Amino acid sequence: MKPRSVEGYILSVPKEAQSKLRELRDIIKAVAPEAEERISYSMPYYGYHGRLAYFRLSKSHVGLYLAPSVIEQHAKELEKYETAKATVRFPLSEDLPVALIRKLIKAGMRTNEHTVRSTLQRPRQTMPAFVREALATNKLTDAYSARPPYQRNDYLSWINRAQREETKQRRLAQMISELKRGDRYMNMVWKGKGK
Repeated sequence: MKPRSVEGYILSVPKEAQSKLRELRDIIKAVAPEAEERISYSMPYYGYHGRLAYFRLSKSHVGLYLAPSVIEQHAKELEKYETAKATVRFPLSEDLPVALIRKLIKAGMRTNEHTVRSTLQRPRQTMPAFVREALATNKLTDAYSARPPYQRNDYLSWINRAQREETKQRRLAQMISELKRGDRYMNMVWKGKGK
């Protein structure tokens, strides 16, 4: 059976390799606590403004899959390891290079953030009075303010673009519902800070 969670994936590998995979998982989660964690292509996947990292156990190594640009930027530091266009292979016989992995994940995060900023420059939206009132009535002004700027702007843009009043109200109701839940953004799973 294919694993449905990262923990399930780790438990599916030989016992002697599980602690190494847990350590790699812990490093990624410590550096990118907001990254989405799931299984994709039958291996652990981390998403942060796009693909951040995958990992997989092979016979003699742990493969860490990153953006090719990240591998290229750190080619000198990765000379000791076998690499491919988007992969670094860490031998099972050696300790994981924790500081180097942290550096690679941070570089991947910066790359993704830059891509989002450069490709998704959205006009800043103003908050209509009816949205402000709905937030105040539902005591969600602080929850809304705690969301990242791109989410606040996306919600307002989505509501403002609606042509019909009933569509605006339906979209507003979805935003209110997601803010109350705290773990959704535009019908997608979202893990806020500290979650």
